[in-house]
Amino acid sequence: MRVIGVMLACLLVATPTLAQDDEAAARIVAPPPPGASSSAATLSLTPPDGIGNLGPSDAERFATLRLGHREARNTEGIALLGFGGASIVFGALSAGIGYQDERWLGFGVGTMIWGALNAIFTLIFFDLDGHVLRDIESGRNLRGRELDHAREDWAASQYSTAATIAVNAGLDIFYIVGGILLFVIADQMTPDLQWLEGYAIAMTAQGTGLLAFDMTTWIAAAQRGDATRELFRDPEGAAIIGESP
Repeated sequence: MRVIGVMLACLLVATPTLAQDDEAAARIVAPPPPGASSSAATLSLTPPDGIGNLGPSDAERFATLRLGHREARNTEGIALLGFGGASIVFGALSAGIGYQDERWLGFGVGTMIWGALNAIFTLIFFDLDGHVLRDIESGRNLRGRELDHAREDWAASQYSTAATIAVNAGLDIFYIVGGILLFVIADQMTPDLQWLEGYAIAMTAQGTGLLAFDMTTWIAAAQRGDATRELFRDPEGAAIIGESP
């Protein structure tokens, strides 16, 4: 009898719990009240962000942005090429006119050497084989998340360019300081090597010009990265709903 009583007691205790569970289950699966939106009763684990809806006009916006960045790099290359070309011409004139003065000769030859190096370095600014342009054109066919991934890759490439330029800016400072030290050493310790003093002046002048150029392009590359990151995004970083593909 005691066993039967215990079983009845357990059943009485469990009955309210089961009733509560049934009520909770009913609340989960119950349909929404009349007039309420059906979406209110649906739990969405992945809120819509609109990226999957990026379509043709969004791809065109991205292509236009990249074309602008490509043109900006070409402009930067032309500016550096002009600086290198001007250095070659000015260095040649300085060495030619003042060849009897070792300082002018060293300055002129040094300026020509740096100018030639700058001119060669400009090759990395131009899309000589057209691979960037081909990639931009093929990107016009991207849609949805593939388009957004391409945007992320392009932003990363711009930031990588900015980091590389930052390293170059550090080297420019080294050239400036090295040129000054070289001039002091040549002037104080080897006064007979007057051409070295001239070269030190050329090195300092070139480092200063390159520092100004690299600081400008460093900022520009970082801004291009920011502009790419903000594409398809609002100011707070949330995705902007794209068009239907």
